[in-house]
Amino acid sequence: MKKKTAIILLIIGILLVGGIYFQGQRIAKSKIKEVKTVGVSKGNIKSYLSTTAVIKSKESKDYYAAQLKINRVYVKRGSNLKKGEKILDYDTTDINAQVRQAQIQYDNAILQKRDALNQRGMIESKRKEIDEEIQRLEESKNPQDQITLGTLRGQRNSFQSISDEKLQLLDNSVALAKTALNTAYSKLNIASEGIISDFDGVITSLNAAQGSMGNPTQPAATLENIKLLKAVVSLGKYDVLKVKLGQEAIIKNGDKIYNGKVSFISPSASKGQSVMGVGTVDTGNKTLDCDIDILGSPENLKIDFDADVDILLGEVSGVLKIPTEAIRTDKSGKNFVYVVQNKVLNEKEVVLGFQSDMEAEIKSGLSQGEKVVLNPSASFKTGTKVKEI
Repeated sequence: MKKKTAIILLIIGILLVGGIYFQGQRIAKSKIKEVKTVGVSKGNIKSYLSTTAVIKSKESKDYYAAQLKINRVYVKRGSNLKKGEKILDYDTTDINAQVRQAQIQYDNAILQKRDALNQRGMIESKRKEIDEEIQRLEESKNPQDQITLGTLRGQRNSFQSISDEKLQLLDNSVALAKTALNTAYSKLNIASEGIISDFDGVITSLNAAQGSMGNPTQPAATLENIKLLKAVVSLGKYDVLKVKLGQEAIIKNGDKIYNGKVSFISPSASKGQSVMGVGTVDTGNKTLDCDIDILGSPENLKIDFDADVDILLGEVSGVLKIPTEAIRTDKSGKNFVYVVQNKVLNEKEVVLGFQSDMEAEIKSGLSQGEKVVLNPSASFKTGTKVKEI
């Protein structure tokens, strides 16, 4: 009996010791943190500004019709044109009548001026003859000549010559009639030529119809070169400081990628607007338009569609680098990381160089091959035991 009791006690003791041991092991394991790590590597870093752009044509023109009756429209929306092809022409019946009327008014003004000059010449000539006769009679002692002298003096005083002011008015009338005639001929030239394409392109908008009057305030047609495109992005005040002329860019449209280059940055900002109710409200946000020339053949890109754009802001080659998610910064501005050494953490201060959104150059503090912890917890410290996963 005593022997059996001793065996039972021994078994209980073994179980207690085992339980305590395994409990200790479990507690010890619970203190080991699981971490994800990545090795410090050498390579290249590229920094991009990722944004959205609107595709536009680099060669685009709005054609405005003259206020004349449209005789014929030769195109429709989507028509492909070569340089020099006609878009529309005008009915010249009315403008020809205007030219004839303006010509008559100009001719009449010339005739009136010529008639006035002739009258003035005749009056001046007659007055000169009378003056000569008066001078002769004034020297005569013949009583009859003295009577004639009085009559001649009365005739002379009755002559009303054409004044310089009246001649100036007639000159003005001629000038106005000439201007009206030139304007009419100019309209006739425009009407006779119609609207001609200035470059190869596609009609993307058409607001003209046969028999209607041209509207000078609204484009009759828009011609755009769909083979010469650009991506237009709006830069905020912080992005403007990063983007420079000549920087390379990548334009993405679905699974297609196109190369580009920054070609223009607007010198003045435009205010952002948002639609509210029946009007627009100034949001106060100011942006600069930036043009990115699309290089090569821009197949499948459509004007006025959106596209994703990555502008290359800078790059470095052959440098030590780590993911930015491994870096922490304390209150003093010191940058540090945690490296795993012998299954424990060791905090290391690092000096950063060039950075992108995803990676950072390490100037000092780390060596190639060391393993840094990704997304380190605020509770981590030097000496913390860890397990890499």
